Amino acid sequence: MKPVRVFNIFAIAASAFAFSACDDVLDLTPESDLAPETFFRTAKDLELATNRFYLLEPEFDAIHSEPSDLVIDKSQPNSLYYSNKRPVPGSGGGWSWGTLRHINYYLQNSSNCPDAAARLQYDGVARFWRAWFYFEKVKRYGDVPWHNEPIASNDTELLNKPRDSRKLIVDSILADLDFAYNALPISSDGFHLNKDIAMAFRSRVCLYEGTFRKYHDGDLFNPDRLPWEELLEEAAASAKKIIDGGKYTIVKTGSRPYYELFVAEEANSKEYIFARSYGGSITSTKINEGIFSGGGDKQGATRALVASYLMKDGSRFTDKSGWETMEIPDEFKNRDPRLTQTIVGPGSGKWATGEKLDYKILYSETCYPLMKYCQGPANQKSATQDMPIIRYAEILLNYAEALAELGTLSQEDLNISINEIRDRVGMPDLDMDEANASPDPFLCSEEFGYKNVAGANKGVILEIRRERSIELVKEGFRWPDLMRWREGQRMTKEFVGAYFKGANSYDLDGDGKKDFAIYKDRPIRVPGVTPKKIGTDIYLSDGEKGKGYVLGIYGITHAFNEDRDYLFPLPTDDIKLTGGTLVQNPNWDK
Repeated sequence: MKPVRVFNIFAIAASAFAFSACDDVLDLTPESDLAPETFFRTAKDLELATNRFYLLEPEFDAIHSEPSDLVIDKSQPNSLYYSNKRPVPGSGGGWSWGTLRHINYYLQNSSNCPDAAARLQYDGVARFWRAWFYFEKVKRYGDVPWHNEPIASNDTELLNKPRDSRKLIVDSILADLDFAYNALPISSDGFHLNKDIAMAFRSRVCLYEGTFRKYHDGDLFNPDRLPWEELLEEAAASAKKIIDGGKYTIVKTGSRPYYELFVAEEANSKEYIFARSYGGSITSTKINEGIFSGGGDKQGATRALVASYLMKDGSRFTDKSGWETMEIPDEFKNRDPRLTQTIVGPGSGKWATGEKLDYKILYSETCYPLMKYCQGPANQKSATQDMPIIRYAEILLNYAEALAELGTLSQEDLNISINEIRDRVGMPDLDMDEANASPDPFLCSEEFGYKNVAGANKGVILEIRRERSIELVKEGFRWPDLMRWREGQRMTKEFVGAYFKGANSYDLDGDGKKDFAIYKDRPIRVPGVTPKKIGTDIYLSDGEKGKGYVLGIYGITHAFNEDRDYLFPLPTDDIKLTGGTLVQNPNWDK
């Protein structure tokens, strides 16, 4: 039976010394606090207190709903990420500090426990989660106030504290992670913190901040031109420490190793460095329901993602003549096997539950239904598997990207990172010289590419981004990646799906039977298939002629303000409460 992190509800309630505070502003010390001298006395007390901090872990539904240009659903016309309608909140909006208050209260009082070893370990847990908390705040708001102690109700100086510099916040995050690395145990069950988790997360933080500073050098979001090289060196060094440890690998077992990794009930500890476990209970109502239920969000991949997958021989799909108007049966042939293990199409095989794949029962805004995480129709109302938080594949990608951005990447570095990932599905190695000699026009294009990549390593940086977008899709990375690369313009593109050459019936899962039909004037009758009327049930880019790309989000205007949208706005009430000490992020006060 797999290990499960179980929170004793009654014990946590009994130890809720600080957890009744509300999460707006910077939470004040509640009068109901348990006296610390009576609680923080044993290792068990410290464990119970720090268990609460694991609630900062991401959830399946959160990563399922991440804003992205690669995976979309029918909820996105109302999403504030895709328009200029993102409001400035009066309160809330992510500006919540309750968990930080809990962490700092714990750290202020843990010294009452005479067990020095327990204090060190659980202080490491608390400081890891403080680093996690602040990393999320930096990504969302940039500069924020740094607090390492709880705030009393009469401490007006701290209550009205202005933002600290981004540099101070990031340096403090890394100091917390260094403490956590030294304090945490060498190993764990993969659901509780250990040294590897702290070091792996350190690589994520350093890569994000290093590339953010590099690509935003001198703009409104990095006007002080903070140095970035050392952070990328630290990102690579942290990742290399995990690699050299030899404890993790890219799992290659099974007939469909990529798909099977994400639908297995138990986290594979060979690749999952850190996972969230629910002990086989329901972890998500959206992961499967989104494509199996007509009332779900009908999530689907965009053509930008589908076209990114290479051919099986390593050549570029988008170099093929006529790729732009290939229909699903042709475009899925001889591709990187991860395509049919991520997106339903010819060659995807059966579901993990053993049920036959049947396109007729699937729903997708783009006609590219997602397969990743989906166990099958039997589990269509829920998902029950463990969730990846940090995977070894991410660490390998972090390592390669950091060195490529620094200009110090070698072929050997690629061999121990990107090529290890490709080898999972039998894809040819990435050759650094070839990539740099001929950067992919698709990945450079205005419509599908990244406009800010330049220099001698342009080709290989683009290829690493290709690998990252494919390997980590639907794991919560796409929005922060676009923000740190200064590629918010990707969100302004038309999110199109599959291409159809005209009204007809189609076999979209490759089983030899028609399972989809579209028509312009007169319905096309196919047994078991409900035909879709062009312009009513399905929208195509050349609908007048009854052909074109599926318009995944029809009738909305995409927008991204390059001088504003890389950060979120602070709530106006909090700015007023500090008497204007807190200032609004660039251009949100207009």
